[in-house]
Amino acid sequence: MALPPPIHILYIGTEEPTAHLLLKTVDELGYSVSQTTDIGQAGLTYQQAGCDVILLDQIAADEGHFLETISALAAMPVIVILPAGQEARVPTALDHGADDYLIRD
Repeated sequence: MALPPPIHILYIGTEEPTAHLLLKTVDELGYSVSQTTDIGQAGLTYQQAGCDVILLDQIAADEGHFLETISALAAMPVIVILPAGQEARVPTALDHGADDYLIRD
């Protein structure tokens, strides 16, 4: 019996240290990952890569508009990554279509 393909994650974010650590960890766990720093490019990357889940670092600009757009286009989970101290942004992210969130240091 063949194993299913690994879950493919699309990471959207501009914080290089965060991206590097996240991509390394996710790869070690056996997931495949695509990365973009450009919200505008994310839709194309999503379509080409066939992603299963999106991790959105909310440092990225225009996240509310992107969340609404991607939630309308794709039936996949969107997990927002927020910096510590920004927990007040959680309700807004969830209202705009995020399915869950993570807090990073």
